[in-house]
Amino acid sequence: MKRGKSGSYRCICICSPTTNCIYLGCIYPKTDSDGFDNLSKQAYKEIASDISQSIENKSLKRLDIDSQALMLLN
Repeated sequence: MKRGKSGSYRCICICSPTTNCIYLGCIYPKTDSDGFDNLSKQAYKEIASDISQSIENKSLKRLDIDSQALMLLN
């Protein structure tokens, strides 16, 4: 009997304790034709570099979550 794939995704983020921010770098599927089992170290470096450049250029979107919204998540 064949087992189905879970259809899950991976999310690559950079957490910055100095700015108290989490930067979303990349979301990609783990399976199917667009998916990757694992990224290479070079691919991770390229994603981190892209995020860093976007932070410096201030070209990222900002999402503010107030304390009440955080309480709902706990």
